[in-house]
Amino acid sequence: MAVSDPTLKELKGHILQLINSNAVITDDSLELLSLCDCLERIFSSGFHPQNYILGLAKRYDCWLLFQHLASIPASVTLVPCSELGISVVFVENKAIIMTVQDTSVALESESFSPGDILDEINGIVIHNTQQGVLRGIVRKAQGQPVTAVIIKSHLSDSLYPPLVPLIKSAGLDPVFVLHGESPSSGEPGPNITYLGYEVTGRGTDVKQIQTSIIRMLNSPLELGNTAVCLECQELGVRVRRDSDNSILYSHQYMQITSCGRTVHNPRYFGYIVENKESAQFECHVFYCPMLDKTDSILQSIGQGFKRTHFAV
Repeated sequence: MAVSDPTLKELKGHILQLINSNAVITDDSLELLSLCDCLERIFSSGFHPQNYILGLAKRYDCWLLFQHLASIPASVTLVPCSELGISVVFVENKAIIMTVQDTSVALESESFSPGDILDEINGIVIHNTQQGVLRGIVRKAQGQPVTAVIIKSHLSDSLYPPLVPLIKSAGLDPVFVLHGESPSSGEPGPNITYLGYEVTGRGTDVKQIQTSIIRMLNSPLELGNTAVCLECQELGVRVRRDSDNSILYSHQYMQITSCGRTVHNPRYFGYIVENKESAQFECHVFYCPMLDKTDSILQSIGQGFKRTHFAV
């Protein structure tokens, strides 16, 4: 490590904090914890990454509660089934559990939670090469119990630090993973008007969105013009009617193929989604008077549908 390394300057700052502190220094002092964290980073600087039993690379930020991991079942045996009832998304070669379906085998076992890592199924280590064939691994053991190894994302009140970046990259909220609910911003959503949708057939690209918006604005047909609240959630988009809070539409990101807005009137935007019943695509169109909110919504939708979910 070079003498000019900023970590050494950080260490000096922590030492000065301890020297100048008038309080009693104990094991719980934040100044001491910061000093120890800095020292660990200095001592581990330049180390080659190594794998340990859980399949993750060793890092300096070890979980303080790691010794209690043995009390959480990391391996579970399930009844014979054709599917577990979970969906996963791959991040850095790891299968992050996104959802656990109601009345599924996984839910009944009480061992699977969003944010956990599905590490093995029937002795097969799960990584990127298994994308799209996970359900086949389960079905191969038809009539036999299914074994799974899970890396838990948290204990009762603490997330496992090395998994937090993966959880965020998967599009999950750490608060949702830890407590089962997403934090509320406390701010009312933007005033959004839902104009309706049109069937685009097989048209799925961004150009089709602009065409649909222009056609819908110029159409003599009655438009919806419904005041709605558009929610970009963990796994999809939900459109609620303002008047009675009823759900108009709920689309998963994996159904959405594109999103965008018009060039000349950017307050109109939309997204194209697959209608599984008709095997065709629909363009849903909205109007928002606030450009920054429009940007935020499109960014959230775009990030969401780029993450591919796989059923197991």
